[in-house]
Formats: sequence, structure tokens, C-alpha cells
Amino acid sequence: MPLDILLKETSIQTPDPERSFKNLERLLKAAPAILKEHSSQIKNIAELFSYSQFLADYSINNPAKLSHALKSLYIPVSKQIIVKEAKNKSVPLTKQEVIKFLRELKKDYLLRITLRDIMRVTSLNECMSELSSLAKAIVELALEASFALMKERYGEIKDNPFSIIALGKLGAGELNYSSDIDIITVYGSYEGISTGVLSPSGVRINKINSHEYFCRLT
Repeated sequence: MPLDILLKETSIQTPDPERSFKNLERLLKAAPAILKEHSSQIKNIAELFSYSQFLADYSINNPAKLSHALKSLYIPVSKQIIVKEAKNKSVPLTKQEVIKFLRELKKDYLLRITLRDIMRVTSLNECMSELSSLAKAIVELALEASFALMKERYGEIKDNPFSIIALGKLGAGELNYSSDIDIITVYGSYEGISTGVLSPSGVRINKINSHEYFCRLT
């Protein structure tokens, strides 16, 4: 059967046939090799493109990411796996680079989680758990990067613990696709001054109190 006819017939079986077919046509034009390589999974791609225009656009613009997600369907998603993968990549240096890196990481894993859900690889509870793991991993990586940026500018606050507490659905590990995350941050004591950093002339500058330090960190 010609590929264009297969795409048409497959898209008819999805919740939004018109959107699915248009996106499949775009993928065929942008990366025909992906459809040929994953010909046995065209139904799953069609469903994905029907459910989410956001992920359809991401997949069409990044076909290698779609291919990787399809090949990783049976690998469970956990916070540990996400954090480990992120740390194996080059570490971003600036705030804007960190933001871009975390956005891409989120899209990559959201694509995997959604495909695993669509293909019934995961149950509802498992899907919510994986979405929660993704959020926790991003928060952990963002915190680590923020500490590094704060240290670079203001030095460190010693012997003053800091924690992020998840409330609501994230706290319960029950995030869904449209959930926000509700978090609060706490620190041990308002006493203390950061170590600051050395200026080019050797003078220690940018010392700030713990309240300002942790507010900026948050």
C-alpha cells in the first residue's frame, strides 16, 4: 500500500483524523525516513499527532527525538534516569542556557511519557507517576544549577539547610498533563551572610544576608 494512502487510512482511526493526517503529511515531507523506519508504529504516531499538536510540532521539527522515543517505549521513566542523563550531557553555563536545556529535557521526556501512555505501556497511575518524576527531576536540576549560579555571584551560605517542598498533585505523585506544580521553599535560619566572591582586585564583594540569598535562589 502506498505510504500516503496508509497515512490517510491510519489517521481516520484517531480521535482527530484531520489534524492527525495533516501532521503525518508534514512528517512525511520533513523526514520520510522516520516513517519508513517505524512503519510498524505509524498508528501510534498518528494517535500522538491527533492528541497533541504541541508534541506533533516538536516531533516534526526534531524527527530524531521522535525516533528515539519510539525506540525507548519500554524503558520506564524515573527521576534517577532523567537526572543521570542530564548530567551526562554538557553542563550549561548561563541562566538562559540552563532554561533552554531544561525545556528541551522536558519536551524529550514528555514525548516518551505520552507515547508510553498512548500505547498502553503504562497504566494511569504509572503515567501520573512518570509525569511527577519528570517534574521532580527538573526541579532538582534547576535547583542545582541555581546554587551554582548563586555561588558564582554571591558565594555560599554555609550551615544553613534549604529545601523545596512539593504540595498538591506533585507532592502526591499524581501530576496529569495539564497540572501546574505547587512548591514552597524553606531555609534553616535568617542569620548568616554569604561568603561573597573575590573581585579582580582581590576584594571580597557581593556578600548578602541569608534571607536575600535564598529569595534570589528561589
